Amino acid sequence: MNLDHRGHPLHSRGLAIELAHRSDSKLDVFGEVVDLRKRGFVPVCGKLQPAGIVHHMQLRGVIDPETSVLESIAGEQPAIAFEASEATGGESCRDPVRRLETLAGETLDDEFSRNLASAYGGPRGCSHLLVLAHLLASTARRGITCERARYTNGADRTPGSLVYRRDLIVDGSDRGDHTLELALQLTDLHFAPVRGIVEPMRNFASELELRIRAGIDLRTVRLTEIEGAQRERSLESLESAAWIGRTDELQWLVGTLMAAGVGGKLIRAHGDREEDRPLLDALLNLTPGMHQAMAVMDEGWALTAKAVPTVMGMGGIADSCYMWRRGGALDRIRKEYAARDTD
Repeated sequence: MNLDHRGHPLHSRGLAIELAHRSDSKLDVFGEVVDLRKRGFVPVCGKLQPAGIVHHMQLRGVIDPETSVLESIAGEQPAIAFEASEATGGESCRDPVRRLETLAGETLDDEFSRNLASAYGGPRGCSHLLVLAHLLASTARRGITCERARYTNGADRTPGSLVYRRDLIVDGSDRGDHTLELALQLTDLHFAPVRGIVEPMRNFASELELRIRAGIDLRTVRLTEIEGAQRERSLESLESAAWIGRTDELQWLVGTLMAAGVGGKLIRAHGDREEDRPLLDALLNLTPGMHQAMAVMDEGWALTAKAVPTVMGMGGIADSCYMWRRGGALDRIRKEYAARDTD
């Protein structure tokens, strides 16, 4: 039995979005993201962050499916990386969450992503809730489109019943050759309208499944390989639907630096066709998934923190979120210890 580090899971990120029917024919939307660190620990800002749940973030809102307007939205953060403490100067990941409420009244169209980034991106918010909000908007658009296409005269649904759900799972593993392997699985489930207690498959309208596997060389932070496949099924094609390869159209990504700017490249390459939006949504989670897994890729963070007397330990990218914004409490600590090292 091989029990060394190679091939063992590092991190899993699970994102889920649900659309539910309301009595006023609008949609309740709920989303959550959970980051599960699967091994080791990370020294950061005077603390040791162990394995387990690192982040648990939630969004709740109301959407008008006729106009695609997001009428309300609010965020919750049951588990965060940085609680308010002396080390953080009293700052917390939760401080900017109410900025999301400024998005109420926005239409879930092509402008929404830009408006979201302006309101909550980078140092203005939480990067994990930002990823979740992007996925919420895209999932809601697809769910509304699928509902209109399948039930052209409207569906007779009971209040509280599910209309659409998306799950996106990102698993990161250490392959042992300086390669981080990411496996992404996206599942969209469209629910048929039912009343009362029925056989589960009567609630099945359709399903989309998408699977992607990618390798990233952490010495260069470049994508070295990628493959993918997709399957769509209805009740009628449940047994016969085949997997369709998407690998060839993804090869342009090989050699890509997985850093700032890759999201724009993905949108330009795969954002023109609405039917390809699930593929784009999955690909946009490659870089966030990589960053979460890299934190425990090896024991380097702990060894460095032992050798170098600094409170900071592992640090985030400058301006990647509110807590790592330039001029914030964590940035001041980092600069203070950096200045000591140069003296």
